[in-house]
Parts: sequence; C-alpha cells; structure tokens
Amino acid sequence: MRCPGARRITGAQRLLEYELRIHHEVFEQLPLTAWCFYDRRLMPSEALDVLAGAHLTSKGAAPRSPGRRRLTVTPLADRPGFRLSGSAGYESRRATTAASAALAASTAKDLSLDLSGLDHLDIAALTDIAHAARRRAAKTPLRLVGAPPALRRMLELFPELGADLQEAGR
Repeated sequence: MRCPGARRITGAQRLLEYELRIHHEVFEQLPLTAWCFYDRRLMPSEALDVLAGAHLTSKGAAPRSPGRRRLTVTPLADRPGFRLSGSAGYESRRATTAASAALAASTAKDLSLDLSGLDHLDIAALTDIAHAARRRAAKTPLRLVGAPPALRRMLELFPELGADLQEAGR
C-alpha cells in the first residue's frame, strides 16, 4: 500500500499487515478499545478504504460500502482468522500479501480463512495463501470456509498448493 508522504518511514508499506495482526494478536485477546487516526491528506482514498475494512466496529463487523467489490480483509469476530471479500486479483496484490503475512504469523492452532465473500481469486492470491499456510508456526492446516468452486479447480490443477489447506466440511 503506497501512502504519499510515508515513503521515508520504514515499514509504511506494511501498514495493512500491522492493522490485521494488531487486531488478531492483541484486541481479540484482551478487552481493549482503541482509536486509529490516519491523516487523510497523506493517504489515497483506496488505501483508507482497505485500512477501514481491517477494523471491526463495536458490533463485530467491518464497515462496508454497498456495492464496493474491492478486496476487503476483515478479522473474523467469532474465531481466529480473516474474511476476504471482493476480488483477490492483480489489483489487490498488496492486500492479499498483507493478509497472507498476518495468516502466517498467527499462532492460533485453529485458524480460519472465510472466502465466501470472494467474487474472484486468481492463482497468485491462492499461492500467497498456500505459502502462508505452509509457514504457520502452529503447523496445523489453515481452514478454508466457503471456498469458491474456482479455488477447488485450481487445487486440482496445482495439488501441491493444497498441502497445508483444509476445506471446512471436507
């Protein structure tokens, strides 16, 4: 994610990964509340949309704009993991990479990735997810929930990607 004015700040390109991990590793574990303040003058609106999607509201759901089909990555409110919604393709590569890094860093034994809100998943996004599952410290499979039929077809074509993935209900 590119943020004008933040180019000189080390790690600024990993802001989405930070937001996803801080929720999963801190706020999900402790009864804390926090406010995030981003200088909207320094960030493009699409970067703010992605960051806003990474935050849960007090009702346990990420804020959504109706009809928006950009990739959003939101922490699951009821169990460890994330939900991908929209399109996971070339245009959302940074968000997919950040989500994959957060998945790989998770220490939760039972970790879920809800894909039921995806309109599109390309092979590069699946590869990022598969590599994240392989790098998990817990060494347990990443549970895929609501996997679209296209994902199953890709795993048939590239079975090596599915070694550390487990489709829920199978």
